[in-house]
Amino acid sequence: MINELVKIYIDGFVEDGEDYAKYFCQKHQDCAITYPPKSPKSAGYVIPKRLSSGSYCAYFSAIATIRRERGKGCASALIKEMLDVAY
Repeated sequence: MINELVKIYIDGFVEDGEDYAKYFCQKHQDCAITYPPKSPKSAGYVIPKRLSSGSYCAYFSAIATIRRERGKGCASALIKEMLDVAY
């Protein structure tokens, strides 16, 4: 799965470079959400954060879709999945 995450990240954030893509995807692999799950075309990360008040929230990071799959609703479906996870 990590290879798919890196591929999607690099396609969406080419300016970050491959080394950073590998670092980010490995660091946050447990927070990754993909769409569709078995053959990912989009990926994003729901990263939990503990606030100073002691409560928790989640933020979305690095939402990207493979270039040839853009405009087909993958990111919209991905964000719906991410919202479900965040709640």
